[in-house]
Amino acid sequence: MDRLGRKTALNACALLLFAAAPRAGFAQDPPKDSPPKTAPEPVRNPGPRLLEGLEMQSELVYDADPKSPHVLRAAFAGKEHARYWIGLGAEGSQVRLMRLRSEGHVFALRVDAPGSIELEGAQRDETLAQLELRRALLQFESFEWKGEEATRTAALGTLGSLRARFASAKDARPVELAFLDPQGKLQDSCRAIRWDASGARPLPSALELWHEETRIWSESVKRVLPMTYTRDAFVPRDRAEGTGAQGTWNVIQTPSPEFAARRFELPKDADWDSARKELERLRAEWAPRLAKSGLELESRGTLELDPELHPRFLVLRLAKLPAELPEGFERVAGRAAVGVPLEGFEAVAPGALRALREKVPAESKAGAPYVRWSLDPSQPKQVLLLLAWTTSR
Repeated sequence: MDRLGRKTALNACALLLFAAAPRAGFAQDPPKDSPPKTAPEPVRNPGPRLLEGLEMQSELVYDADPKSPHVLRAAFAGKEHARYWIGLGAEGSQVRLMRLRSEGHVFALRVDAPGSIELEGAQRDETLAQLELRRALLQFESFEWKGEEATRTAALGTLGSLRARFASAKDARPVELAFLDPQGKLQDSCRAIRWDASGARPLPSALELWHEETRIWSESVKRVLPMTYTRDAFVPRDRAEGTGAQGTWNVIQTPSPEFAARRFELPKDADWDSARKELERLRAEWAPRLAKSGLELESRGTLELDPELHPRFLVLRLAKLPAELPEGFERVAGRAAVGVPLEGFEAVAPGALRALREKVPAESKAGAPYVRWSLDPSQPKQVLLLLAWTTSR
């Protein structure tokens, strides 16, 4: 048994540890003692289709495997909708862990697996506690904290409690957040928390995740953005109402965070090959120009399409959002989006776009469809067809 195998697969910390061990194949699978139902019941979501929330993206460096940085994306909408995603490497890479909460339901899945499982009992409680600890970083005021000194607590019902420790009783945010089980025993904790107080409210910028007295990873928060979600964003696709209407299209929720980009119009007769050649030329032209300002392009290609799915614009995106934009680049606000993974450009088809449009809320305005793909030749040649929208307010 390797260094990770001694942890139980149902322990919340063990699930995170397994995410750092790509050679432990079984660790990428959902727990095996609760097999998915062959025909899972759909989760019924009455009420408004849109939910306002926050999405947090971080880079993780595990103590057990410091040479393999991971990406964590956590999304929260209110107190009862959450999504927790960990992948190895950059956006679009293999997913190691995914957990979702939709009101009273909690699910475990791998996004490339055919089905999900609904967690119950101890598994459900451990996942809920993990999500609540993370939510406290983003929605600290939503918990009922008791105590006025440097240590305060918030009850989590039968789960246990959260404990916040402050460097000073006058501080608005703690330097440590911990989850304690119902017996008061320390389980997981976020320590050495640093906060960015430059905005309307403090947001975490760095922290360490510990399990009991063992540090699991060091975390650098890359961005925290307000987002608008559909309720389906927090439900596995095999349990969402209306899944069958999509046919064979695998529609996924993939919010588009804020970014900086410049668009270049293509000739009217452009096709996939000519558009990609022009993208290669423009990247070679712009990369050295941006490097003079300490900026670089992201390692993914983006083409904006017309309604007939022909390439119409090239989009050069910066790897990071700078304080000062270079010439011709614009800041694009974060938006809700859905996508369909496709096996190559030749698979981009009207049926996939129709499946995406069905997911756009009626009160929202969708933008032009676009495709994104990895420019790393070692990565699978998968193309993601996307549709993003803004909400009328």
